[in-house]
Amino acid sequence: MLVASRPIADNARIFAPLLPPAWMQPLHGNIRHRHFDPSATFWAWTDQILDGNASCSKAVSRVQAWCVEKRRPVPSGATGAYCMARQRLDDGFLHSLHERITRTVTRRHRTADLWHGMAVKSIDGSSVQLMDTSDNQASFPQSSGQKPGCGFPIMAIAGVLDLSSGCWLGMASAPAHTHDTRLAARLLQHFGQGDLALADRAFNSYELVASLGQRGAHSLMRLHAARHRTLDWRKGRKIGPNERLVEWRKPAARPTGSPLDDAQWQALPDILTLRLIRFHYENRAGEKARMVLVTTLTDPATHDWVELADLYARRWDIELKLRDLKTTLRLERFEVRPPGMARKTLLMVMIAHNLIRGMLQSAAIGEGLPVEALSFKGGLDLLLVWKDQGYREGATLRIARDNTIFDEFRAIDFRDVIGHAKKPSEK
Repeated sequence: MLVASRPIADNARIFAPLLPPAWMQPLHGNIRHRHFDPSATFWAWTDQILDGNASCSKAVSRVQAWCVEKRRPVPSGATGAYCMARQRLDDGFLHSLHERITRTVTRRHRTADLWHGMAVKSIDGSSVQLMDTSDNQASFPQSSGQKPGCGFPIMAIAGVLDLSSGCWLGMASAPAHTHDTRLAARLLQHFGQGDLALADRAFNSYELVASLGQRGAHSLMRLHAARHRTLDWRKGRKIGPNERLVEWRKPAARPTGSPLDDAQWQALPDILTLRLIRFHYENRAGEKARMVLVTTLTDPATHDWVELADLYARRWDIELKLRDLKTTLRLERFEVRPPGMARKTLLMVMIAHNLIRGMLQSAAIGEGLPVEALSFKGGLDLLLVWKDQGYREGATLRIARDNTIFDEFRAIDFRDVIGHAKKPSEK
């Protein structure tokens, strides 16, 4: 029965503190009435993503339930109109929603969420499969090692994660053979004064470190493998038993494939003064190995090397957030035909993820917990159960009385329900 399916209006009510309906309405412009108007389509698509990449037919059933609730004409159960409505969603509309969420969670940063007063932002890359269509193959070709017709198009992605809130600030996509640093160059607008970029050695290029510095951002990265192989620890100035200050000189010629033009390349500083830190660690095989970090934070009295090594270990957080997208939300493959829809889906995935993380951030602030202590999977499960049970029990009235579901979430002991959460004093 239609009423047995939770309506998409639940999402609009739950996430109203992040995306107020009154704020969203003017973004639609003057459009004629449709069953699948921008708001209905957006919330139905969000529900699809949060429900583990659910089918379009399931999304349509929720729109039908919403129409029953609003006493509107109920659309057909066919998915064609809904799929067309997803394609019609304006990219500018979606970018506005994404920016609204990220601005909100950034304003909520507490001092405890920062590292020495800096917002730590991690960069990493991954990839997703697309449907095997000629358009997708043309834009995102399959692996060159696979025979035609034996593989799927692959879209490479790189993202910037705000570790202070757990939200994705932005993502860029490209064919799978694109180097990570080229994708990262398209994400520089998410860094500014007072930020600290955290990245693995694939991103450790002169160009990226210098470009971040031009924007007032510091960086902490693992030393690139090519530099590691030729590293002479005797060079530079010793500032500690396992630390040295070194100078990197700008290459004479702009690297092939650089996204910078000649003027931008010439504007980069000729010399970078950097700090190298080396220490031993246990690798995945349980063997003793050596790691070398490179950072623009050059003063050992202000930033102890042990603190920096511990901070670099938090780079793993972005791997877990990618797992939230690809495994928890079952989005290792985008079931879309045109390449434009693949890019739009990536943006929707970011928005849906950030809505949950924004909710958890609010709960963490209310409970005095670290943001990273709250599990995305636990919060998502709790939300889905609440929606399924709450709708049947008339929870809409309870939400309306307090304006927001967050009061309900703050009343829950996350240490028991979500797990992994500890008060700061219990660490």
